Amino acid sequence: MLLFHIRTQFPILNKKKSKIKSDTCTDKRTKEHGTCIIINECPKVIEDLRKNIFPTTCGFQGTDVLVCCPKLKEKTVRKPGQISDEMCKIYSQYVWSKELSPTLLAGAEDIARNECPFDRLELVVGGAPASRKEFPHMVQLGYGRNPIVWGCGGSLISNQYVLTAAHCTYDRSLGEVLYARMGVTDLDDPENLQQYRISEAIPHPSYRVPNNYHDIALLKLEKSAQLNSWVRPACLYKSVKSPWSKAIASGWGKTSFGGSDSSILLRVVLELYNQTYCTKVYRQESRTSKLPEGIKDDLMICAGHSKDLKDTCSGDSGGPLQVYYSGGEKNMSCMYDIIGVTSFGKGCGFGVNIPGVYTRVANYLKWIEDTVWPIE
Repeated sequence: MLLFHIRTQFPILNKKKSKIKSDTCTDKRTKEHGTCIIINECPKVIEDLRKNIFPTTCGFQGTDVLVCCPKLKEKTVRKPGQISDEMCKIYSQYVWSKELSPTLLAGAEDIARNECPFDRLELVVGGAPASRKEFPHMVQLGYGRNPIVWGCGGSLISNQYVLTAAHCTYDRSLGEVLYARMGVTDLDDPENLQQYRISEAIPHPSYRVPNNYHDIALLKLEKSAQLNSWVRPACLYKSVKSPWSKAIASGWGKTSFGGSDSSILLRVVLELYNQTYCTKVYRQESRTSKLPEGIKDDLMICAGHSKDLKDTCSGDSGGPLQVYYSGGEKNMSCMYDIIGVTSFGKGCGFGVNIPGVYTRVANYLKWIEDTVWPIE
């Protein structure tokens, strides 16, 4: 039937003008380059004919119709970290704000002001309130309605996606995560607050309750966030092996075990522990279904304090473990690389040398990038 349609739609071409099999051609409708082949050998043309879309013909080979079959587009291949690096540089523009030039001279350029509120701090172990705009990627997640209960944390990594822990996508008492708010350091000062509904929660496909492995998820906002110096995505660190000995955790979580949540965003500098030591700390958990294979270095980062009772706590789950941006580009001193996502621990400040465990972001970079910035 398809062959009948093609013969009746297009007259037999003059042999001098006809092309032969394997000749190059151009589709008259789409202007795409292709190759002349027998109609039954071109799935794209057959698919189009079923929709009454007729192809460009090249002629005939015997009784077989030759059609201009578009070349298959090569699948874009990118290295993990490539697209997030590119987007990181784009997002860094929001460190700067532009103001209209006060002069009325024609061609006067706008004034660019650096909105970075801090210099890179010496990473001294300890905790303190965060400065305004110090962590513009910080997100707080909400559950339930009337009232909304704000619980886990997260990191804005694009204008529409938040990175968090998989266990934060659902609360046994309150149900699914529904809201995300950002743009504030002090929750009692909501002037620059942005709040959005979450349209989709995407736990990593390998995450299984009650297992603690692959505890990472992406949340899609119903609308794109308005990026500025108060709300700006963070970067993603792409190497599983890193030179860091310390990193910064941040969140509005409880300041002590059993205590109340903090209304002011807090930051704490933590020391990174090796897998051998961390495995010893969590030896008991490795005998349960939560951690049957123990601490896996390629999937997890352990961080805590060797001297003080400083730790992430309830309410900090899903929040970032971060380091200052290490790419070396100019004008990016105010950016962060997310290296981990707060996952689990032994309670808040359970003791010195009792590290918490963070999901290692670099191991999941391809999954994150393919979800947030899919190849079209």
